[in-house]
Amino acid sequence: AKEKERCIMKITAAADMTVSEKRRLFIGVLMLFMFSGIIAGTIFVIKDNESRFIASEFINQHLIKSTTERSMIKVFSDSFLPLLFTLSIQAICGLFAFGQPLCILTLFHRGIAGGISAALIYINYGIKGFFIILIMLLPVLLFSMFILVLGARESIKSSNTILNFAFGKDKDNEQRVEIKLYIIKFVVLAAFALLSSVLDCTITYIFTGLLLKP
Repeated sequence: AKEKERCIMKITAAADMTVSEKRRLFIGVLMLFMFSGIIAGTIFVIKDNESRFIASEFINQHLIKSTTERSMIKVFSDSFLPLLFTLSIQAICGLFAFGQPLCILTLFHRGIAGGISAALIYINYGIKGFFIILIMLLPVLLFSMFILVLGARESIKSSNTILNFAFGKDKDNEQRVEIKLYIIKFVVLAAFALLSSVLDCTITYIFTGLLLKP
């Protein structure tokens, strides 16, 4: 009986949450998927002794920092294209009723890439790697995580609306997906991804010689 009362209290508390509180909770849950990816990426580095898995550019998303010489255009494209690709996948997922799992997977994937990069930096540079992570990886990673979490939120909201309509739970069309507004939101997020990549280029240009080279 007590367990039943607790469940009822939890349901009641969730129902009493304001819109802003529900939004923060939703974003927090999405962030958890990304942080779990970071943990998974770190484990992959420990387990993948031959570096076959973590060396894949599809897996690490070019987040790995190294002394390899690259032009600024190359640095920018390596930073921007994976973000743009992920946002595109999220936007497409939002147009389908069951696009939520794949959309969540994009967050987990980005987290894995960040975890791999951070772990490799620490392994290669030791204590110095902490400062490299703090200065060269963390700002860009957090910025991109914020962008992708917002993209996932919009995508999942859209998928849920389509799903509800498909099962007859939203026939009044008050929450129908407005394609034009939906696309505009992702264009804005792509613009933020552009800024994130410019930030990545700037940080890489300034600190590669100072922190990465012996």
